[in-house]
Amino acid sequence: MPYIDQRARQEIAFGRLPQTPGELNFVLSTELWKWCKDRSYVTDFEAIMLTYLRSKPTSYTSFNEIMGVLEYVYREFRRRPMTKPYIFHVAQRIRHLQDILCVRYSDPYEDGKITINGDVFL
Repeated sequence: MPYIDQRARQEIAFGRLPQTPGELNFVLSTELWKWCKDRSYVTDFEAIMLTYLRSKPTSYTSFNEIMGVLEYVYREFRRRPMTKPYIFHVAQRIRHLQDILCVRYSDPYEDGKITINGDVFL
């Protein structure tokens, strides 16, 4: 879990979008924690992820970066004693976001690259 400095936290709290993988991790983690503590809390995890994705060039690197963030968000929730009661629900949310990233964005991108560069599974 990247513990971003207080200035970045304030800027994000006042609406600045996350600009780094660490900031995306921070936003997703804090929103997930709010949701865990209060299931009536409404947040659009998908919109957070996609806003970040759209701020990056379309590339394998960008997709991999976000996939890594999602995995580390899950790992941090799994690691911390205070979050263990929520891990099943967090895992479901993270897997759903990973599926969206792959099915809607990275899979079509990869299919295009296969057409251009050829398949590695011949």
